[in-house]
Amino acid sequence: MAAPAGTSRGGFRGPSHRFCSRRNARAPPRGACGRRGGGVSSSPIHPRVPEKKPERNRLLRLLGAAKAGTPEAVHRLRTGIRRGEAVLDLGKEWKRLRRRAGRVRDLDAQMALLRALHLPPEPARRLLQARMEAERAREERKLADALDRKREQRLKRRALAAAVLPPSPGPGALAEDAAALARDFPQLDAGNLHAFRTACKRLRYRAEAAGSADLAGALKLVQDAIGAWHDARQLLERAQRMLAGKHAGVLLAALENQADAYTREALAAAHQARADAARGWSAAPPRRGPARSGPPLARARRRA
Repeated sequence: MAAPAGTSRGGFRGPSHRFCSRRNARAPPRGACGRRGGGVSSSPIHPRVPEKKPERNRLLRLLGAAKAGTPEAVHRLRTGIRRGEAVLDLGKEWKRLRRRAGRVRDLDAQMALLRALHLPPEPARRLLQARMEAERAREERKLADALDRKREQRLKRRALAAAVLPPSPGPGALAEDAAALARDFPQLDAGNLHAFRTACKRLRYRAEAAGSADLAGALKLVQDAIGAWHDARQLLERAQRMLAGKHAGVLLAALENQADAYTREALAAAHQARADAARGWSAAPPRRGPARSGPPLARARRRA
């Protein structure tokens, strides 16, 4: 049964009803005379408009938490800045902080992969672990310096003054961007996997800002798979540099096998994502990637 004019399905009177004041009628759209100011539409006709205050407040909270230097706090800071950059014009100082946090985060992910190896604690493995922990400590100190009181105040002022970026695209524009992603990468191999992941990450943040949960979920799966591959390759290259001439053949062989396994998973996920992108991700449900045997930090990867 159709609802009377000016009334929603739940019986709520819309802006045309006489109980809505003239001041409320001039207020920004709120659904139907609901909460003012915060609500946004995510329909195809009205693409979702980014909100500045929640993103700004979240970034300021992450700044304080990151001073603890824990892997999870650093991870949240890095991904939080990524999400903030999709909505706000944060400028170069926040970008530098994100990269600084990324260096710490990369070492955390690589050490987790090293711990996941089913090998006895041989001298080469202990040496690599110790050197990575020392490097992680140096990078953490640099991150702490980037969060000193003076720099923190500048970051806060920049976040408070940041302009909101243009409204997020609607579903049609996202489908076009997905098709463009497939065109930009006609072939996928180990040489361009990382660039493909970066492109998927940008599209994912646009999809999240637009409220497209299915597309964002599908992109996160391929982003996680390629991210784990990248960590494994970086760990192998780091071990080859740090353990040159240290009789580390067994460890290096195990790391190479680990990297090869992640390469196969990443390529499979990337080829599936590219096929979905070529179809514009039209109603393609998020696919669950292959079962992973890596540590939780590598499985979850950068959630941003």
